[in-house]
Amino acid sequence: MLVGLGLLGFVLHRGVPAAGLVVEVQGVRSRTGLSAVQLKWDDLLSPVLLNRRRNSVLSLELESGANFVLYPIYFGSDPVIVAEVIEYYRTHPEDRHLLADPLAALERVVELDAPPA
Repeated sequence: MLVGLGLLGFVLHRGVPAAGLVVEVQGVRSRTGLSAVQLKWDDLLSPVLLNRRRNSVLSLELESGANFVLYPIYFGSDPVIVAEVIEYYRTHPEDRHLLADPLAALERVVELDAPPA
């Protein structure tokens, strides 16, 4: 009971951390509610899209077998595009420095996906 009151006090004082998904130089970071997870590039397998109640969700699995299912409501983007971005940087470590600049990082993936002119 005291732990619950302490947690409630903490949440009321500091607020609930924002949910989201961040693709960064070190790996993929996700926060949903009070839980947060940091996934390193070397531990990640290819992202998988799943259908849950007629909606696409993103599944990130680690080599250890741990699995994290992320719903678009937490990262506010199309799971297909997010999966493409994660897969690109997972398989192209030489380009991960671009993740320090989100626009440059997205441009790299989009330019590779663009149809030839």
